[in-house]
Amino acid sequence: MVLAIGMFNIVDDMMDGRITRLGKSCWYKLPEVETTAANDGILIESGVYRILQDHFRHLNCYKQLINHFHDFVLIGALGQYIDSKTMRKNVLTFTMKQYKAVAEYKACYVFYHPIVAVLDLAGYTNPEAFSQAKAILFELGYFAQVQNDFIDCFGDPKLGGKIGTDIQEGKCTWLTVMCLQRATAAQKEVLKECYGKNDPECIRQVKQLYEELSLPKLYATFEEDTYKNIRMLVEKTAESNGISAEVYLEIIRKLFRTKI
Repeated sequence: MVLAIGMFNIVDDMMDGRITRLGKSCWYKLPEVETTAANDGILIESGVYRILQDHFRHLNCYKQLINHFHDFVLIGALGQYIDSKTMRKNVLTFTMKQYKAVAEYKACYVFYHPIVAVLDLAGYTNPEAFSQAKAILFELGYFAQVQNDFIDCFGDPKLGGKIGTDIQEGKCTWLTVMCLQRATAAQKEVLKECYGKNDPECIRQVKQLYEELSLPKLYATFEEDTYKNIRMLVEKTAESNGISAEVYLEIIRKLFRTKI
């Protein structure tokens, strides 16, 4: 699964024109790589299926594993497609429904599929176990996407390891949707004029608008509420189907570092 996610990171960085990831230059930005990164992504995906074939073909769950990875690649590609289709469109048309569609395909399944693969390997067959896992992991995935949007705009590149590009790319993000829900007509005009332009002054004005609308404070409240809801969901459902709560708590610790 790590390899499959790595493949999507390579493709995502190329499509977004991203400069860094985890504090290092994106793979396609290396002089000796450049556009051949696209073929590297294909090679990595092919390698995933070869690994499954070589090491898991003898297991009863082999077919389920293959299906899960096929689904993961398809859904991830759909997420990339939906995300790219929203870029540089009229920002005033962005909606929460549109944003949630992108988040579901790009982030939610990223959290869900690795755990599903583990459940298969562990011999779980109870549909309720998979259903409960999906409910928890989709909540975590959605929060991860919102968190990523916030860090892209307000995070410190030295800490997060990436330079934000969502504003200049004109992406439909949680921040833009929240901005539109709260902005006056005059503020929406500023957003329309500046959003999606690779100009330092336009980027500054968009960030200033976010600050004026107290979006950092709104995000902090969202983070706190999400943390409480997810912990409650984990405590309510975990263990009921033999799945240790620790499976989810480890992810929670990484996403909500200031809470634990």
